[in-house]
Amino acid sequence: MTDACRDIAGRLCELARASHPLPAFREAVLAMIAETIPHDAALFHELSPRVPLTRAAIVGIDVNALARSRSSWDEFAVILGGLRDHALAHGGVATVHDAFASNRAARKAWDRQVAPMLGAREAMLTHLVVEGRIVSAILQARRRTPFSTREQAWMRELVPTLAVCDALRRTPLSDRLRQTHGLSAAA
Repeated sequence: MTDACRDIAGRLCELARASHPLPAFREAVLAMIAETIPHDAALFHELSPRVPLTRAAIVGIDVNALARSRSSWDEFAVILGGLRDHALAHGGVATVHDAFASNRAARKAWDRQVAPMLGAREAMLTHLVVEGRIVSAILQARRRTPFSTREQAWMRELVPTLAVCDALRRTPLSDRLRQTHGLSAAA
């Protein structure tokens, strides 16, 4: 792990141990990531229409438009299936540029249905997997510039830490454990 990733991983662990509500934790995570990988828009959520947006961190995306689009999220999942599959085959991280390079129909569907909602053409999706199950995802989007292979590699290094930290924050028992073991930090 690079020194920069090690630093962020340590900060993420400290943040996960603190007593912040899930959306505040996720917002802080997106801010930390943006220090190294800038984005125009980002979303940290379970990416399921059955999970309330109140659990999400949303940056640079019209929240009302996102809420209105929830009825289409299952349809978006079909479009994003290639992106998900590419990510799972590449350490949890994939870009639209790479995943849809050879699939023009998927890229056109992305450009027509998903990109306008994000206000961005390029995106990197990071899947957080715990015990073989995708539990949440981080979507970062840019208006023009594709995400570099260096940026993708950096996110891949952080995937295990991000997955464990997010799982800790999402677990109802985690609040009691932190209190029992004196791990609560002043917010």
